[in-house]
Amino acid sequence: MAGDQCTSGDLLFWRFVQAFGCSGAMPIGAAVIGDIYALEERGTAMGSFFGASLFGLAVAPLTGGTAAQYWSWRGFQIALGTWGFVQMAVMYLYLPETAHPNTRGIDKSGAVTQSNCYDDDGGKRIRDQYRLCADDPAGLHDLGAHIAGRLSDVIVKKYKRERNGIWYPEDRLRMTSIGALYLTPLSVSVAGLTMTYIGGRLGLTICLLCLFTNGVGVNMVLTPMGSYVVDLMGPRSAEVMAAGGALRSFLLAPLSALIIPSINLTGIAVTNGIAAVLALIGYLLIWATIRHGDQLRTYLDIGYTTASN
Repeated sequence: MAGDQCTSGDLLFWRFVQAFGCSGAMPIGAAVIGDIYALEERGTAMGSFFGASLFGLAVAPLTGGTAAQYWSWRGFQIALGTWGFVQMAVMYLYLPETAHPNTRGIDKSGAVTQSNCYDDDGGKRIRDQYRLCADDPAGLHDLGAHIAGRLSDVIVKKYKRERNGIWYPEDRLRMTSIGALYLTPLSVSVAGLTMTYIGGRLGLTICLLCLFTNGVGVNMVLTPMGSYVVDLMGPRSAEVMAAGGALRSFLLAPLSALIIPSINLTGIAVTNGIAAVLALIGYLLIWATIRHGDQLRTYLDIGYTTASN
């Protein structure tokens, strides 16, 4: 429908409908991963999922611009719609329904039991059933997500072993420190200073490296956080992932609109410095969650997943 519109208002309306339809992919995808991957393998799978999803955002401007320039923006919208129908048909035919343990009664049938969902043998059976492999290497585009996901699994296993099998959900968030405390704020700060004081090819090279580093850093934060939500919320993980995505979009909309006025008023170095400070504040919130996770979950229990359930 978007490709058939003649006014900007109608086009924006149908683009809104497109965004509304696509918005469920991330939370539902994360919930499916929670259903079919064991706790100690979930981070790696989530890293591949986030990396592949974010790759689309990276290539979309280039793909869309090239199609509009050399073909037709209307044709590109029609192609997107056609591809959406193809995806829907493939998922309907080949993606089996998944379920978190103890939520739909299938555990009693012997098809999937709670015990074999979370031990190594059960994880292998589930991967074989769905033809999945958590150990497949990902491409360069999801480097940060894949590294963070795999290392978050390693951290979960390490601390669980040190506590004699006791699982502490916030252990997975320890992996975010590399991206949230170092890569993201430093890359933003260096990029702002470079664009202000260094010109030419050298400045461009540094800025591109900073952008790449920032992407890796953000992925190294989002992936463990997504896995943590799925770990903690179990059968309600799709709801929480959707709420988190909606909150990020709600905050990004006004903040993005303030970037250009801020650059015009204070300069790009100061604007990027403010962004770096906000990133550090975000890390402090994560640190507080790691340190006081037990107390926070006890203060307001909304049905968190525990080792017993």
